[in-house]
Order: sequence, then C-alpha cells, then structure tokens
Amino acid sequence: MEIENTYWDRNLKFSKSNNLRTFSREFEVFCLGLLNNLLKSEGKSELRKFPEIKISGEEDSIRVNQFDALSHDGISNLQGITLIEIKAVFNPKVITKFLSQLKYLGNEFNSCLIIFGSELNDIDRDYINRKIKLRKLKMVVEVWDYNNIVALSKKYNEVSSKLIKNIGNEIFNSTIEQAKKSEDNWKDDRERQLNSLKSAYQKDEIVLMIGAGTSKDAGVPNWNELLKELNLSIINQNISTKLTNSEKNEFAEELVNMQNGAPLVSASYIRNALGEEFVNEIRKSLYRNVKPIKEQLLLETIAKLSIPRRRQVGIEAVITYNFDDLLENHLKRNGVEYKSIYTEGDFEIPTKLSVYHVHGFIPKSISDYKNLDDSILVFSEDGYHQMQTDPYSWSNIVQMKALREKTCVLIGLSGVDPNLRRLFSIHSEKFSGCKHYIILERQFKSSLSSKSQKFQEFSKLHHKIQEDTFKEIGLNVIWYEEHPEVPKILEQLKN
Repeated sequence: MEIENTYWDRNLKFSKSNNLRTFSREFEVFCLGLLNNLLKSEGKSELRKFPEIKISGEEDSIRVNQFDALSHDGISNLQGITLIEIKAVFNPKVITKFLSQLKYLGNEFNSCLIIFGSELNDIDRDYINRKIKLRKLKMVVEVWDYNNIVALSKKYNEVSSKLIKNIGNEIFNSTIEQAKKSEDNWKDDRERQLNSLKSAYQKDEIVLMIGAGTSKDAGVPNWNELLKELNLSIINQNISTKLTNSEKNEFAEELVNMQNGAPLVSASYIRNALGEEFVNEIRKSLYRNVKPIKEQLLLETIAKLSIPRRRQVGIEAVITYNFDDLLENHLKRNGVEYKSIYTEGDFEIPTKLSVYHVHGFIPKSISDYKNLDDSILVFSEDGYHQMQTDPYSWSNIVQMKALREKTCVLIGLSGVDPNLRRLFSIHSEKFSGCKHYIILERQFKSSLSSKSQKFQEFSKLHHKIQEDTFKEIGLNVIWYEEHPEVPKILEQLKN
C-alpha cells in the first residue's frame, strides 16, 4: 500500500500544534532510514551516523560538533564526502548558526545536504541562499524540504511503511547508536550548560525550582522517612499498650507494607488516621532532626545566590515543592527581602523575592504567617488530584508562567513527579528549544565506570538515554557525582 501524503500532513500539523520535539526526533530517524535506502540503490556505502567532527573556530579555538550523518560517497546529485543535517522546521536563527559552523570545517568535506521537515517557500529559500553566499562556503550546499521527503518515501514505499510502523524502536536504536559513538565528556558538557545558565542569571531570567533534596541536605526527612514517622505517630496515639522502639518500628514497617508502597494511598491513610493532628504531626517530623543552620550548606548557597546584585535581581523567584520554611530562614539570615506565597489570595511584592510554596506550607512557627489553613497541602490523593485536575489553580499557573517566561533550574528534584512532568510536557509541546535545566546525580560514578570498558559503555548509554528522556520535556541535564558538588555548581553562576 502506497504511503499517503496525509501521514506527513497529519504529523506536520501535530508538530506545530503539539510536540515539536517528538516530531523532530521521529523525522530525523525516518529520514536517515530513507537516505540509507537511497544510498543502497545508488551502490554506495551506508551513512556514518552522528559523526563527531572537529571545527576550528576563531582565535584557533577547536570544538567538536556532532552532525546527523555523513556519506563518504556523496548522495543523489552531491559528490564526495557529504555532511547531512536534518531539521524538523525552518528556523532562520538555527540555519544561520549551522551555516556559520560549516565555514570552519576542513577542506575534506565536498558538500552538505540540509533537510527540512516543513515546506520551504521562496522567501525561506532566498534567505538560505543569501546566507550561503555570505559565508563564502567552499562546499556545495543543497536543501531539501517536506516535498523531497514525501517523494522519496513514495519511491521506497515498503521501507517507509516499515520505518513508520516501528518508529518507536527505531528511535530507541538510534539513541543507543548515538550514545555509543559520542564521547562521554559530561564534565565538558556541564561547563557549557553552566555558561548558558550564567548568561540567563545575568539577565535576571532564572527561577529556581527546589525539591526534597535541598531540605534533605538540611536534615528534613525524605518522603518515605516522613511516611514512616507519621505511621509511628499513629501507633503512639492509638495503641495504649507500651511498646518498645523496635516493636514500633516493626509495626510502622508493616503499615507501609499494607499500604502497598503507594505513596499517595499511604498519605491518605495517614491523614485519615491522624485527623486534626495531621498537620501538627507533619510539623514535628519535619523539624525534629534539622541540622544547625550553619550546616545547611545547600540552602545557604541558594540564599546567597538570591541576594540581589547591583541594579539587578539575579534570581527572579523560587518555586519550592517543600513544606518547610528552612529557605526563608536562610534568606532572612542573608538579608534577602522575600515574600512567602502559599495561597491563591497571596500576591507578589515587586521589591521582594517571591517564594512560592506550590505543594503547601508548614512553617515551624505558626505565628510568623497568616492564613496557613488556606494553603492546599499536596500530600495525599485529594490535594494531588485537585492540583492535577484544575489547570487554573494558582500553583499550576505560577509554574507554567515560569516555564514560559523564564529559565527554570531544578535542584533537589528527581524529575519523576507526574504533575511536574505533565507541566513540562505541556510547555514543551508549545515551545521549541530546551532552555530549562535539572541538576541530577549520576547513577554510575567515575570510580565504578573506570573498572571495565563494558561498564563505561553501559554508563554512557544509561545516562544518554536519561538525557534524551528529559530533553523530550525541555530539560537539559547538569550532572554531578557527589552531593557536595551541587553548592559549588550553583556558586559558579555568580562568578
């Protein structure tokens, strides 16, 4: 059955109205498959996918860029060694930057094929041709668009149908292939990411999103530890028989097991069991083992990063998913004027740093804050479902506004929270590019991966897949290996 143009029409429309990033990956993999079949029919060798090529820049600087593919024998009308670059849609800034890179390539490259997944009009083509002439490139540059790919897919209909049917597997295999061929220079990549973040910081574009990891560093229990402590509170309140500490722990563990390890189900059970003492018991658990403020290094670093610079604010706002007020203590300690916002009726004060508690707020001292009962605590199923089902809730609006207008940096967050990922997905469907960042711990450390070549390869592949997964929702990954590195990473933004 012949492949229909409606397939591409449908996907191109989808790419513009929904997830451009997903379409971009699908289009790239589809094109590479088609081009390999074209080379085969021309009696030429297969593409070399994702080649890393050194580019000599200005002032004798050298950097390595990864292109989509390379044909040693040319392709179609192009002769000699041919570079291939695939773009889902035409973007003047992107194509200008790419053509600038071609200027600094060595003389061994004879031609370049640029493929777009959108139709190019006369104005687009004229723009590209003017930029090519302006760069005085030594190679021949040919441009294909949507119509060329449709024609090629019709010519190789059977191959096209197979690629479309198995596009998910093809993308995964492509990711593996790309990971194997790329250098594992994650520390160099981190420096490049941090340079981009420094620029955003200097323009007052950064919003920090902080999670449980930042408070954990200060001695606050993580989610599982909090659930266990609250289960212990249930036992203490409801069992009159005197129990040993080991027996209490055993019962608490049994309660967790009975709740099937489902955090929201566990939280709902605990909320019902504790009744009116629910919030007070959470407060006790949160602050029971908090470290002295001088030992809370990560929160102190975040507070110092939030100190307004001369005539500039530095950090635009902080969105926290934590219940505690430890960050506020550090802001106060560093002389940062702030406003804690935790209910729909709260409002920002332009001269103060806004600290949004989007999952609820349980400060240590109740008397320091007003209307705490109006804060929706996203702890159990009811609060979580309310947040998910109401797209116009103040907490969702705050997060979406930050994603749309600012550069968000996630600290102490794993990036697996369903609602947070949903918000990032919604944003990435409407906006191309990848401008937000998540600071993550590498699962396989250098000390382990250096043991064997196979381990190194698996580590590189694992982290590459993670990077691609986060890029799908618009997040760049900044890796670290040990927790003390995180404050040092953040400190670099000011230096």
